[in-house]
Amino acid sequence: MHSVSKPAMLVLSLVALGFGFLGVPRPAEASDTTVSYEKDLTPPLKKYCGACHSTPEPPAGVNPLKFKSGAEAAKDAALWDRVLRAVRSGHMPPKGTPQPTKAERDLLISKLEGFLKTECGMKTPGRVTVRRLNRAEYAYSVKDLLGVDFDPSDVFPNDDVGYGFDNIGDVLSMSPMLMEKYLDAAETIAARALVTAGSQKIGITGGEFKTDKGGAVRDDLLVLATTSEASVDVEIPFEGDYRVTLTASGTQAGPEPCKMRLLKGQEVLQQFDVPNLPTQPATYSGPTVRLRAGSNRLRVAFINDFYQPENPDPNRRDRNLIVHRIDIEGPIGGSVELPESHRRLVPEPPAKGRELVAAKKALTTLASRAFRRPATPTETERLVALVQLGLKDGETYESALRIGVAGVLISPQFLFRLEEGGDKARDLNDYEIGARLASFLWSSVPDASLTNLAAAGKLKDPAVLESEALRMLADPKGRRLGETFASQWLQLGKLESLKLTRNYFPMFTEKLKEDMRVEALTFFDDIATHDRSILDFIDSERMFVNGRLATHYEMTGITGDEIREVKRQSNRRGGLLGMGAVLLLNSNPTRTSPTKRGKWILEQILGEPPPPPPPGVEVLKPEANENRMKTLRAQLEAHRSDPGCANCHSRMDPLGFGLENFDASGAWRNKDNFIAVDASGELPDGSKFAGPKELREILLQRKDRFAAHFAETMLTFALGRGITPDDTCFVDEIAKKATENDYRFTEFVKGVVRSDAFRKRAAKP
Repeated sequence: MHSVSKPAMLVLSLVALGFGFLGVPRPAEASDTTVSYEKDLTPPLKKYCGACHSTPEPPAGVNPLKFKSGAEAAKDAALWDRVLRAVRSGHMPPKGTPQPTKAERDLLISKLEGFLKTECGMKTPGRVTVRRLNRAEYAYSVKDLLGVDFDPSDVFPNDDVGYGFDNIGDVLSMSPMLMEKYLDAAETIAARALVTAGSQKIGITGGEFKTDKGGAVRDDLLVLATTSEASVDVEIPFEGDYRVTLTASGTQAGPEPCKMRLLKGQEVLQQFDVPNLPTQPATYSGPTVRLRAGSNRLRVAFINDFYQPENPDPNRRDRNLIVHRIDIEGPIGGSVELPESHRRLVPEPPAKGRELVAAKKALTTLASRAFRRPATPTETERLVALVQLGLKDGETYESALRIGVAGVLISPQFLFRLEEGGDKARDLNDYEIGARLASFLWSSVPDASLTNLAAAGKLKDPAVLESEALRMLADPKGRRLGETFASQWLQLGKLESLKLTRNYFPMFTEKLKEDMRVEALTFFDDIATHDRSILDFIDSERMFVNGRLATHYEMTGITGDEIREVKRQSNRRGGLLGMGAVLLLNSNPTRTSPTKRGKWILEQILGEPPPPPPPGVEVLKPEANENRMKTLRAQLEAHRSDPGCANCHSRMDPLGFGLENFDASGAWRNKDNFIAVDASGELPDGSKFAGPKELREILLQRKDRFAAHFAETMLTFALGRGITPDDTCFVDEIAKKATENDYRFTEFVKGVVRSDAFRKRAAKP
């Protein structure tokens, strides 16, 4: 591990705070502020930074003393934002160099804040890149438009992430493969949405099966050897009774024929003897089975393997089952109840000769909602032309209408959220505002209320917009904000792939991990739907647990599988930092990680992410024999003895030490390696604490910092873009108004939607 010089340490300290929770403010011109660069900033900076950073070639090119005037200095916003954050955190100057007194530091912070004061009257709303729907938005939009549940996670590739979220326009690209997936999905969804007249026959070849151990696909045939099985997911357009027929054969051996079993899920539907050879496949009539609309999983199992390699007849040595195809026909036994999606599109069958009139009405309504603004006559005519082609080819009205519905779903007007450009900044129109609001709170398209208000020209009214936002939060669909915004803010998506070493944590199960995820989302939903203070995220008397979580948390009197609200039974837990999900996410498979936990607090609570480690700095290796009887604190203190490590770890590790009473699974402990846990910490600014309760108190002292970061995080998600220097005023306004109203959750939502950043857009570049 290499060492780092003091000048480099200072550069790292500046960079460490360079990714701010308020974006980068724009310094005001010198003539607009009472803070003088020459009189107020130059003397203390020269005293504490000049030795390293006023040289001709300063480390990393950072020199806050290089400017000839305040007007020139005011142009380098990023540099001054770094300096302010480093001074405010107590991280600059680094330990081992001359330090200002508390009074000197406070005065310098005040002067830097004054110098960075933004002229909010000159703010610009920013520009959002044309944005493709992400997977969640696609699924929710399809559900709200057609009443069809469609999960694209198994079909579409993962969405890229930018600024912590997967709804950022700059990273949501469109590949040829994804376009093909959209085409397939549109056809599947249209088939689910509309019932076609008469019975249908669905054929599935053996090659479409997914095989288990002992199975294989050869020449489009499913071959099951040993005792094995295979499955296939069948898309059924609507619920009903269906007749299943199998075509099968087998290589025969032993005293009995191949035995084949048909299952739906875990339910055995029927068993068959299959005595015929592969050259003579036979048809086997199966049962009548009830299938639901959408995907249904059928399984075929081979249950009587036989192998006799010494048999003199080579054709009688091995018994294997071969499945050629499955045919599913139905519905049978009369009419079926039409699904809601069908009734939306076809409220009643059109009279003969009136099919195109009915199609135009249905598709105009659907396209207008899908496109988030009234469909134009040209757009509607193109969709109706698709239906007309289907009718000319002999399709039924419902089958032809499916083509038009699929056309809506593959239109760029649906797949992308489009806004008109312009040569100058402008107010969004009512439909664009409605589209932004629906995307923000529901990850979907506008509903009838938003659409009607947009048509009446009322959504531009901030009071109406705020009222609609509150209505949407109170709606059951408002819970989507937890699955989309909160899940990514808290990084809960990482839980799925996270594993703990079984030998170290034998009581930890996948069910318990899922309980932890639900606990965190339920806690967020409670704060959002009951308009509680966001400070509850830091500390709260309320918890949401079931019997498994209560046992894991050493709580008494709580049983059952249902997550429910309870009052905490000790000061060990409260808010996010006592939740198993957060503690587990920021641990290693065999042990805790104070560094990860501290980094999470800096990033997700305080909005002050540290930079990546310098090149050449090694990670902690806790598995060495000499480390096994040391506490993790002792190992990390040795790790921080290197200056390259100490620079950032002095910020992260103390925060994580405050959570050391929680092991990697989130369970409470008093000892680590048979040594009493030391959960004390000291921050760079001198603040000291011991244990999670005092850590939460320290964070509550920084509540305004958390409020500003939460405002920026929510604005980022709502806009689908990163925060720019011009957004600083919007973030300040949102946080200030919420602070004046007890940090209530809805104040942040209202602040976002009434901001110019949300209601306007800048000129095209």
